[in-house]
Amino acid sequence: MTRTQRADLHMHGSIGFQPYWLKKQRYAGKNLLQLIADECFAKGITISAITCQGNTEGKGSVEDRLYCLRKHEAPLLPREYKVDSLGENVLVVEKGNSHVYIVSGQTVVPKEDGKDFDLLVVGANNVPDKLSFSDTLSYCSDNGLIQIAEHPFLETHQGMGKERLEKYIHRFDAIEGHNAQAIFRSLATHLPVVGSMLSRAGRELNEKAKASAKEYGKPYVANSDAHCIEDLGIAYNQWGGEMDAKSEYQFLKNLKDCIRSGQFIVHEGYEPIISWLKWVSTFQRGVKENKGISSQEKYIPSNKF
Repeated sequence: MTRTQRADLHMHGSIGFQPYWLKKQRYAGKNLLQLIADECFAKGITISAITCQGNTEGKGSVEDRLYCLRKHEAPLLPREYKVDSLGENVLVVEKGNSHVYIVSGQTVVPKEDGKDFDLLVVGANNVPDKLSFSDTLSYCSDNGLIQIAEHPFLETHQGMGKERLEKYIHRFDAIEGHNAQAIFRSLATHLPVVGSMLSRAGRELNEKAKASAKEYGKPYVANSDAHCIEDLGIAYNQWGGEMDAKSEYQFLKNLKDCIRSGQFIVHEGYEPIISWLKWVSTFQRGVKENKGISSQEKYIPSNKF
């Protein structure tokens, strides 16, 4: 029987792994690795890229999410779970007949023309921020990382826009054509007063990205961009075949080849509106109160909350 792979290549797990966010999102005292693995098992997700926001600034940072899961939560898993590592950037969790590869990912922040932009990278979380777009792409290519044009038309949130997308299109492995956080239909985004705010999460942003992928002959991927564990896997990419898991290098090369080939189908689910409003309002309150924004905070293992 041919195994089916389902990959969500852009999910954060929670808003952040800082104690503030874990308490606010009611994850305090729970094993995050178990929650993430169980969500993957329930939805048939076999590859999940846990995405850090920017450079992790050294191993052990609270923003080094895969490290936190491997170092602090894996030893606390119940006996029926088995954990192995292909390397620093790929963690394998098994339970019964199910398994999931949890891969390190990063929203890298290139800087160009005085502006910051977002670039989704899968396979590492230590890519330097604030390099030029060209230098960032070269660094990722030299290190065999997967490079995806992250929500390119969400220019109010560091999307690169059409001009920059076109300029570097030949260097991307894929375009993020469907981001599950872009939930609002065009009717809502044209409402008086609130329309401009809702347009930042408008579905037309996805339609533009998919049209560009078709125009440039690039594959597009669908991702959850989940900021709460329950929404992991609401969008994913599916193909058949076994993954080459002999080593981290072979696994990431196999995954990169699968994405670049475009030989997969996409599942374009959307974040439920209530869930979206909940995490966004939680995030905005935290930022306003200057809470949970330091990447230098210490991670607190679930058994110590």
